[in-house]
Amino acid sequence: MKKLAVFALTLLFSSAITAQTYDFLRLDTSPRAAALAGSYVATGDDPNVIFYNPAGINLLKGTPVSFSFLKYIMDINAASLSASTEISGIGRFAAGIDYINYGTFTRADENGTDLGTFSAGEMAMLIGYGNQLDENFYYGANIKFIFSSIAGVSSSGIAADLGLFYTIPEQKWNFGFSVLNAGRQIKSYIV
Repeated sequence: MKKLAVFALTLLFSSAITAQTYDFLRLDTSPRAAALAGSYVATGDDPNVIFYNPAGINLLKGTPVSFSFLKYIMDINAASLSASTEISGIGRFAAGIDYINYGTFTRADENGTDLGTFSAGEMAMLIGYGNQLDENFYYGANIKFIFSSIAGVSSSGIAADLGLFYTIPEQKWNFGFSVLNAGRQIKSYIV
């Protein structure tokens, strides 16, 4: 566990600034999160919390699974899948996939000559771990691999999410804090 924490902190503080951003990671992954305008860092009863605050998985019970599909305008489709499970004596683990397909586009040259079609899409796959720091106080971390492709050219990256979660069950209050998508590109679109 200490090695994972050191790796995540090293990744966080050694991130390089690059021109490529993966903006699809800002899209909400579930209808409930979208209804709350993405203010989901203090949620502890939905496996989709893995995308907003990895520490929130600690309050989940059993082995919850969530699947969401959203059909945007035109041919744009997005989907997410998340699941979490507890391993006794070790902590709670979670995994998730966030995917978006932007559809098919007409490829043309500078004169407008039709050259066929191309597609574009992006995906992030993550694994997370969470555990208890103290009574009602939890931590969590994710490692995610990001892939983006357009017209046969691709980019990839790696990122980490870190989170804290504090709950006061008697008053039904939750407090969450997270740092998301701190990382760097592995491969740029520019060749």
